[in-house]
Amino acid sequence: MDAPAEGHDTLQRLEEELVPEADPDPRTAIAAPTQHGDPMAS
Repeated sequence: MDAPAEGHDTLQRLEEELVPEADPDPRTAIAAPTQHGDPMAS
């Protein structure tokens, strides 16, 4: 396999690894949208 493009591949893998841990239950995403970078949280 070719070397993955730095940045994009890393971010994609981080999201794939972190999302399931942060939101084991799909309902969590709806109950706590701030965890997903909700603009209202800023």
